[in-house]
Amino acid sequence: MHKVFRGFLRKFVLVFLDDILVYSRATEEHIKHLLCVLSTLKAHKLHAKRNKCCFGVDKVSYRGHVISFDGVEVSPSKIECMVKWLRPNSPTKLRGFQGLTGYFRKFVQDYGKLARPLTRLLKKGAWGWNPEVEDAFQRLKEVLTSTLVLALLDFSYPFELECDALGAGIGTILSQLGRSIAFFSQALNPANTAKSTYDKELLAVVTAIQRWRQYLLGQQFVVKSDHQSLGYLLKSRITTLYQQRLLSKIMG
Repeated sequence: MHKVFRGFLRKFVLVFLDDILVYSRATEEHIKHLLCVLSTLKAHKLHAKRNKCCFGVDKVSYRGHVISFDGVEVSPSKIECMVKWLRPNSPTKLRGFQGLTGYFRKFVQDYGKLARPLTRLLKKGAWGWNPEVEDAFQRLKEVLTSTLVLALLDFSYPFELECDALGAGIGTILSQLGRSIAFFSQALNPANTAKSTYDKELLAVVTAIQRWRQYLLGQQFVVKSDHQSLGYLLKSRITTLYQQRLLSKIMG
């Protein structure tokens, strides 16, 4: 399906498997976009079931999200599912919970830090529910009931990446015009935790660029970091092989 709509993707069409979302700024423009999509389906001898289609709406549920003019948010049905999730009594059930909450991690700042006690529990021979794990389980459910409405991507404006390294984790925010589009965070392994502050802050920047590379390619974007030395990154001398590897990832 991506191949069929390649010329329209990111312009006014989103595709996931056989789900097609057409979006526009105004009604007249939307009609033109719909005609393009329907003509393309016809040209490829593809069909859409009328009872599974909706047209001309200002709010739509799509892949567990509710998308509207205001932005994108977690579907209430998914929130209800997470809130009602019973305490996992096996690694398999915990993976199910983490799979569901992880799907919406872009809505949660510091998701990696919040979920760390649960992630550790999945290591071989580590199973054992305790107060720290219970707190993480309940905290994740609580946070996911009060997520922000994230802004929709608009490729006519530059992106901003806010990057930070805190202790044993890194966190990044993708935004435009002061509105958050997505959050991402992850725990650092022991080797990276032991790195210098400069190296960890650099890793946060590299991780952010790689995470959202598909949006940033060919676009202007600004990287924000509270580590002043990173401002001279491209002008300074690379002193370690680790920094060289990270910089090579940024340069593509």
